[in-house]
Amino acid sequence: MTNVIKPETKTGLRQKQLCEKFGWHYRDVARQAKTNGLSTHVYVQQQTGWRLIEELYYPPLEIVQAIENSNSMTGAQADS
Repeated sequence: MTNVIKPETKTGLRQKQLCEKFGWHYRDVARQAKTNGLSTHVYVQQQTGWRLIEELYYPPLEIVQAIENSNSMTGAQADS
C-alpha cells in the first residue's frame, strides 16, 4: 500500500471537491462506480491514487513530496 500523508499535517478534500479538482462531474463518477460494482469511495481511490481517511481524501506521499520539492526549489531561487 502506498504511504499517504497524515491527516493532521495537511488538509484533505471531500469527495465532491476531489472530483472537481480532476474536472469530473460527481454524478458521472457515481454512475461509473456503480457500473463497475464499486462504491464511489473505492472507485475514486482507484482512479486518483488519493486515499480516503476519516471522510477526507489525501494524496499519495509521492505527490506531496514532489510538490514540496518543487516549492522548496522555487523558494531557493527566490532567495538568490
